[in-house]
Amino acid sequence: FDKDNTNDEDCGESHEEEMARRFGLVQQVIIKKSWLERLQSQWHERWRPKVWALLEDPASSMAAKVVTAVTSVFVFLAIVTFCAETHPFFRYVKHNVSLSNVTSVKDAQRLTEPYMFLKVSEGTCMVYFTLDILIRLLVCPDKVKYILQTQTVLDILSVLPFYIRQIVVAVDSDLDTSDGLYFFNSVRLIMILRVLRLTRHFSGFKILGHTIKASAKELLLMILLLSIGVLTFSCLVYYAEQ
Repeated sequence: FDKDNTNDEDCGESHEEEMARRFGLVQQVIIKKSWLERLQSQWHERWRPKVWALLEDPASSMAAKVVTAVTSVFVFLAIVTFCAETHPFFRYVKHNVSLSNVTSVKDAQRLTEPYMFLKVSEGTCMVYFTLDILIRLLVCPDKVKYILQTQTVLDILSVLPFYIRQIVVAVDSDLDTSDGLYFFNSVRLIMILRVLRLTRHFSGFKILGHTIKASAKELLLMILLLSIGVLTFSCLVYYAEQ
């Protein structure tokens, strides 16, 4: 029994030492216990690694698993909301507007608006994602490295169009139907790539990724053979129809 307690204490200390090294709080690999006790007395150094583990490592605690689950719900809710906003069933025609002469999807999108519950859902998701980015920026070990990460850039690009649209509409509501704003709304599609952040926490996706990486040459060869077959038979069908 005493041996198990000793092992648990050693694991706890090694975890604290590892987190301290990652956040640049110590210079040496071996840290004295008395120095760690003084380190834990400082609020900033004590809570920043814990918050970072809460956001980045679902296996660190039950609370981290809950945060990951909540983030997953918001990601899928944002994707569903984005898709629903493009369907005519979830949109209503603006005042003094007729769709009788509308021939393009873009014009139909401009002359209609999504229902209020979709706007509320979108705003809630964007606020959550914004807080997630800001908190990660505050507690990350290396801010420059975090900002330059591809996933961070994609996260910022996924929420930026929402705030640009709110600012533009607040300044001039007539710009709500402009081509530029329509393009920014399309950029929100990047939020789908947020799913890639979640795949890092599931072993099945990791195994699949390693499998694809190890079999990349064989997969490319298979795709090449399939492409040749598709191209050949599509040409035969084309000339047969002529």
